[in-house]
Amino acid sequence: MTKILIDASNIYSGGAVQVGLTFIRESFNYKAYTFFFIVNIKLKNELVRAGVRIDNNFLFVDKSPSVSITTRNKMLTVEKSLEPDLVFTIFGPTFVNFKATHVTGFANGWVSHSSMRDFISVFKKPTVIFSKLLKYLTIAYQIRKADFFILETEYAASKFKRRLMLEDERVFVVDNSFPSSFLDYTFKEAQPKKDLFGILCLSAYYPHKNLESIPYVALELHRLKMGKFKFILTLDEISFKKISSISKALGVSEFIENRGYQCVDDLPYLYEEMSMVYSPSKLETFSAVYLESLHANKVLMLNDKKFARDICGEAAIYVNSQNFKEVAVKISEIMRNEISFDSLSDSAKQVLSLYSSPRKKINKYFEIFSQVLNHETNSPKHR
Repeated sequence: MTKILIDASNIYSGGAVQVGLTFIRESFNYKAYTFFFIVNIKLKNELVRAGVRIDNNFLFVDKSPSVSITTRNKMLTVEKSLEPDLVFTIFGPTFVNFKATHVTGFANGWVSHSSMRDFISVFKKPTVIFSKLLKYLTIAYQIRKADFFILETEYAASKFKRRLMLEDERVFVVDNSFPSSFLDYTFKEAQPKKDLFGILCLSAYYPHKNLESIPYVALELHRLKMGKFKFILTLDEISFKKISSISKALGVSEFIENRGYQCVDDLPYLYEEMSMVYSPSKLETFSAVYLESLHANKVLMLNDKKFARDICGEAAIYVNSQNFKEVAVKISEIMRNEISFDSLSDSAKQVLSLYSSPRKKINKYFEIFSQVLNHETNSPKHR
């Protein structure tokens, strides 16, 4: 029986959590394979809540291999004893030089398709820009050690191949999806605004997510005297302090609420209580928030960037997230029901039809594994 070592050792926050959870949960449907899992301990709670049976085929690590030599050595020891036919890292790099054929997912837009303008916009100071460039050059060097790569969009894949000088046959594309928990939940049809207009900003904290802009938007929206509204964030306490300090300085703390980390299977309930979804992010590959919002019948407003328009087309509203007044005015139009999900629903259905369900997405991964294992595409290790 074919043995696959699944590496989720560096998945502990953000959208990668739902991808890792969905992959591990769905992998048990593939009976032709034997799996061993190396999983970050922070993902364990999600697996238990999802009903995944934890057995001796799971090794949990408390530190990512990107920062721990001990973890890297453990992983190589597991590979040596298991002798897998293939190693799959859900999102790389993990800074481990596996001996078996190594397939890795990759969704770091800074490496694949960012521009110098993005670095300047997000990091601003020349010294910070230089240090970040070095960081992502290191990541590019490490990720290139894998044999095959799976990216989430054709755009990211084409840029990635060119930058890392990779052959076409080594790079595949599997689009993102929403969590399988969304299929088990029946969302209500879009409703008029409630007494409290909830604006969901679902994200872990990263500088490019541009979450510091939200208090400034809240201030402009308050000035428009639009009634009760609240921006809902999902950050850990330390990250939220950065947003909270700005909110206090602007006097808009009452309009911003932090719900903390949200378990993947709880997300449908969170979306249900919201009036709309807003992402001011300056750089993405394929955020699951896009499809989650459309599936949940919510108006989706995004920073006007090519990566967002390529995926969402006419199913979303676009703004310049650095023009706080423009953003506030657009939200006010949604609050007055001048823009509603009903007006976007046909486009939303069309967009959703273009992308895979969670199960079909996982099937695409296994089609790639089969192609690689059957040597339809030759691994650089075996040439």
